[in-house]
Amino acid sequence: MKIKKISSVVCFLLSFSVVFGKDYSDEFKKVFQSSDYKKVESILSDWEKEEPNNPEMLIAYFNYYLNRKMESVVTMGQMDDGRYGLYDRKTFKQEDVKTGVSYLDKALKNNPDRLDIHFGKCSSLLQSENYEEACFTIVELLETSIKVRNNWKWSNGQPIPQNEGEDALFSGINDYCPVLFTRLGVENTNFKKVINAIEKLYPNNNIGLNWCARFYSQSGNNKKAISFLKRAYELNKSDYIVLGNLGYLYELETNYKEARKCYDAMSKMDNPTAKQYAKEYLDAIKDKE
Repeated sequence: MKIKKISSVVCFLLSFSVVFGKDYSDEFKKVFQSSDYKKVESILSDWEKEEPNNPEMLIAYFNYYLNRKMESVVTMGQMDDGRYGLYDRKTFKQEDVKTGVSYLDKALKNNPDRLDIHFGKCSSLLQSENYEEACFTIVELLETSIKVRNNWKWSNGQPIPQNEGEDALFSGINDYCPVLFTRLGVENTNFKKVINAIEKLYPNNNIGLNWCARFYSQSGNNKKAISFLKRAYELNKSDYIVLGNLGYLYELETNYKEARKCYDAMSKMDNPTAKQYAKEYLDAIKDKE
């Protein structure tokens, strides 16, 4: 597709970014950042004895296991977003990934509304190249979002405003889908389950509809993809990304009349970027009937 929606929210990743409270927090953060993992083990052991169900302690364990033997190697190849070039490829000891994620699972058992923990699990599985398990985890996240009605909390249990809950959820989905397109592709049945979950659970989410459209287009079903984008456009007529993608699919179907309608609508938007793309797209099909 010509344009890809970019997330404006940085997901919870593997670096230590959690703000801890209570007695062990500052000590853990200081020692963790110094990579003195022997001392980290001692702090975590004491912390666990005093607060065995503290989700921040469990996240600390996760960070410890993910990072203690992680290596970063400058690599030439395809990045998660599909581009080629030099990038830092992280490698992990898979047993540590499994152990670290188990601590997040324990935290989620008692705190299913902690979106930061869900994001940490999804991101770590993707970065450690456990793509199939990541798909199951993303589906689980989508299903949980319905159960908690997108009433999410973030680090230290800080609530996310309810009217921002769905947007916060899809900031993560928006980051995960490009990785799945690049690393698995539309032929993968587990990736298809992610798309099916989005389609079923969020039929009125612009970002979700856009990703569903991309999936079906790359699967060779442009007509179904167009139906998703038309619905997305009706939901938000200021979304030039959806409109640009819709025009592009009409081009693929050699329906240049409808493509021009899309690009003309983009050119009338009060958005310089939309106007620029519209001009480029209209110029590209000016001689086509």
